[in-house]
Amino acid sequence: MHRTNELFVERLPLAPDRPWIGYALALVFVLIGLWMRLSLGRLLPPGLPYVTVFPAVLLSCFLFGIGPGLLAAAAGGFFAYFWFIAPTFGGIGSVDGALALFFYAAAAGINIIPIHWLQRSNRKLARQRERNRELADTREVLFHELQHRVSNNLQLASALLTLQRRTVADEQAVRVLDEASRRLMLIGRISRSLYDSETGRHRLEPFLRDLVSDILHASGREDIQLSLDIGCDPDLPSGASVPMALVIAESVSNAVEHGLADRQDARIDIRVRPGEDGGMTIEIADNGRGLPPGFDAGKPDSLGLRIASALAAQLKGGYRLLPRPEGGTVAQLRLSL
Repeated sequence: MHRTNELFVERLPLAPDRPWIGYALALVFVLIGLWMRLSLGRLLPPGLPYVTVFPAVLLSCFLFGIGPGLLAAAAGGFFAYFWFIAPTFGGIGSVDGALALFFYAAAAGINIIPIHWLQRSNRKLARQRERNRELADTREVLFHELQHRVSNNLQLASALLTLQRRTVADEQAVRVLDEASRRLMLIGRISRSLYDSETGRHRLEPFLRDLVSDILHASGREDIQLSLDIGCDPDLPSGASVPMALVIAESVSNAVEHGLADRQDARIDIRVRPGEDGGMTIEIADNGRGLPPGFDAGKPDSLGLRIASALAAQLKGGYRLLPRPEGGTVAQLRLSL
């Protein structure tokens, strides 16, 4: 398994593919410990012959695993027994010397075994983390592919509707097919733009700017000035982005088609503010001809307005068209997040 963990302790034991390094360094640690014990001489009482060997055992086991740790314990015990314990406790084979060696072995085992268990658990966690990362990468690739397939299929359906309209003579049917084709193409672009492989969330300002720019470009009205005033940028639920984008797209399309059709200094202002209930309110205002006489906001007569109202209700919000005081129309979308 290729380890990609960044923490040092998660890469232990070191050099698992070259165990000879661990065994060699374990002997080096033991020799350093014995040298320190000899250098200290009489500063340490004879009852502590292993005081400088234990750090070598723990360091070897911690860095290189149980094998080098056991080697360090055996080598340290051997050297300490013949150099310190036997001369102090009555020679080789004495009861006191054997008892000292027994306690040394018990103490070494008590230190080595927990380290070994912890490293085994650490390796299992590292393997599980690596598997989870591979599964996440696979899911990411599959989801990305799904997003592209959905978007491509929607654009294909839009193209088929465009081809079909060429065989239709009725003007109303042609308009219906054009509108359906436009909506499918728009949904495909929204679906593609909403994909974010890293964070899963989208900042409103660049998202709205790109969305509206695409709509204006598709309508051939790139002369319309666009301004954004983003007063809040909440986290949108995963299922709210597409319906919200469709409502905004419908509002902008209505403004371009009906309000700004013959206006030279056309302008669209989008304003986002926090709502009273913790949600947010999005207003799409234009400086066009305004609402037609006798317009009833409670009874929208066009399919687009009915779709926008239904999508807003799906988001537990509301949608309405209002006259702009300085002239034009304001499409107001209220969302409860």
